[in-house]
Amino acid sequence: MKYTLEIRMTGEQIVGIIEDENGNQHEVNEFYQHSWDEQLQIMDLKAMGRFFQAFVVRITNHLPERSEITKIQLHDNIDGWAFLDANGQTLQAGNYRAELQPQFKGYLKAMRLNGIAGQLERKAGAEFSLNTPLLAALWFKNEHADQYEQLAYFASFQEYLHYLFTGKNQIMPHLAARTGLYDLGHAQWDSQALALVGLTEGMLPDVVNVDGFEDQILPEFSRLLGLNKDTKIKW
Repeated sequence: MKYTLEIRMTGEQIVGIIEDENGNQHEVNEFYQHSWDEQLQIMDLKAMGRFFQAFVVRITNHLPERSEITKIQLHDNIDGWAFLDANGQTLQAGNYRAELQPQFKGYLKAMRLNGIAGQLERKAGAEFSLNTPLLAALWFKNEHADQYEQLAYFASFQEYLHYLFTGKNQIMPHLAARTGLYDLGHAQWDSQALALVGLTEGMLPDVVNVDGFEDQILPEFSRLLGLNKDTKIKW
């Protein structure tokens, strides 16, 4: 029997919906433990990734014999980006937290007063808010300069999972624009924005259109999770 697996990640629980080729569905829910809340606060992407993998394995282990999952459809509602070192360890969480609200507000206000916010918003095609990752990057540059030399990647949980499953560090243009660091008109990371926050293109995902977005799960990862070698993952 062939199945598709839809996974929804929210702030409180992870939900898996398994559907067979006849349209029959079965739902699996798992509420996060206290440790997940801690991992989410500090954006420990490695630990969060292990939790996600364990959930997939739990589902594949309970499928009937000679079953296969042909596609995983992922819906991720987890906000926040993380600053990672070369080993994927989180240096700092770039998510919007109550204690950072005054600083983020201050950065955005200053950028509006000097006109930089308007310039970058026009190029990104998106209005900035306190959740815009550019502000988190500016905060990291100003408040954690001592860790900058260790910084290798700036990624959200979605980009991290995509890399974990496919081996490709990619993002689609509409999501790149929401970071405040992308120039939609020229289809590239915005050099002005990157200079402002101290990031380089090498620290960010490759921007690709939907046709170029990798969906083939790595063979070794498929074996690890009990998936078919041809299983696809979609966002």
